[in-house]
Amino acid sequence: MTATIELVSKDACRYCRYAKELLWSHGVEFKETNLSTLYGSKQDMLAHLTELGTGSRTVPQVFLDGEFLGGYTAFARKVRSGELALPCRDPRTRRPPWWPTQSS
Repeated sequence: MTATIELVSKDACRYCRYAKELLWSHGVEFKETNLSTLYGSKQDMLAHLTELGTGSRTVPQVFLDGEFLGGYTAFARKVRSGELALPCRDPRTRRPPWWPTQSS
């Protein structure tokens, strides 16, 4: 069974972008919940973050199989130290979806 990574993010958040780039660089598929597209107000976004029960009101928030791993800094530290082995699928997918492909 493959582990599920979920990233709670919002637009114009550089640490959300860093978290996505870290996941892409390891070829990891993840589910993103973008609060900017789901909610129109900051109040609604904060209510969603409160419902997650992590105690954090900031983004990104990274989850592995429903377990809260932390924000970007804690998540990146766990990955880089080897404490967390990310479930990489295919090494050829180690690029963000927007990355240009090479033509033959």
